Amino acid sequence: MESPVRFYENEEELFGASNEAPTPHEKIITRRLLNLLHKYKVGYTWVDTVEAVVAFLNKLDKLGMRNKDAPAAWSSIATQRDSKNVRNMNLHELHATYKPKTFRDLNRPYSIVSKMPALYIDCEGVNLSRSGTLSIFEVMSVLENHVYVFDVHVLGKKAFETAGVNGVTLKKILEDPGIGIAFFDVRNDSDALHHHFGIKLQGVQDIQLMELATRRGGIDYVHGLKRCIEEVTIHSELSWGERSVFMQVKSAGRQALGGDYRVFAERPLKEMLVMYCIVDVALLPMIWTDYSWMVSKEGWAKVLEVSATRVAESQQADYDPHNPNKVIADPGFQLLPRGLRKVSNYGNGDMM
Repeated sequence: MESPVRFYENEEELFGASNEAPTPHEKIITRRLLNLLHKYKVGYTWVDTVEAVVAFLNKLDKLGMRNKDAPAAWSSIATQRDSKNVRNMNLHELHATYKPKTFRDLNRPYSIVSKMPALYIDCEGVNLSRSGTLSIFEVMSVLENHVYVFDVHVLGKKAFETAGVNGVTLKKILEDPGIGIAFFDVRNDSDALHHHFGIKLQGVQDIQLMELATRRGGIDYVHGLKRCIEEVTIHSELSWGERSVFMQVKSAGRQALGGDYRVFAERPLKEMLVMYCIVDVALLPMIWTDYSWMVSKEGWAKVLEVSATRVAESQQADYDPHNPNKVIADPGFQLLPRGLRKVSNYGNGDMM
């Protein structure tokens, strides 16, 4: 049975779903974004029914979620730096623009980080934290090149506890250390997910920390997502003009918010805010890829360590989601090797 998910092909369909007429500026920006998503074949779906949740989970299952481990032959490859097997690997699999198709493809034992994230995630809500609400849960499924926007305000716990055909729930996926997931600053998202839905995140790679691990100098404070979008250039497929479209959508989304995040609890949600949610996660795979080829071995160890620490601290009783000191970078990143990583024919992470 087909799931009642929504796909918007143009701005007329998109804004036809809303009770509030868009401004001319919003329609222009949305048209540009839709054209850009179409160019890069990025799909997007609004998920607000149990049937749509099940459809999402079943798609992940068809992509091999239960068979996500690397082939046995790869274990020896991972331990042989100049293995002939590695040299004979298809070079497109070592390239930064490599597009994985199944969960097995996400295993990369010949690189410093062993598992690419399957899901790139962001959350929205009113005072997003244990003391606030979680209204929207956004997921970029990199294997499908598709963004799913879960309406948690409508679904509640069903968004995370509904099981697919093989009994797997979104909660189980988020708590599976064998499935890589990426956030940009996971702390408040983890706080809200844990205290409202009992979710203990595993396998997190925090992209904000990846930026720290690649930055040359000035590592006292963390950067925000906007600055990272503006700066990533090494392996980005987006031109500066295309990147500006995403920035315009984020700017228009902030204007639609008007500084009041309670609008995320209004239904129907303003379609400019739907676009805002899509942009937040649609760019994360590009940013992850850009940083991943510049992080040293020591850097990856620190990224994974501090990502896990951020999750653990966000679940503690004394965690303060509004602590101004959150902008201060972990001092351990100042001691890491700096410089661009040289990507050899073997995929090794040597420093230039």
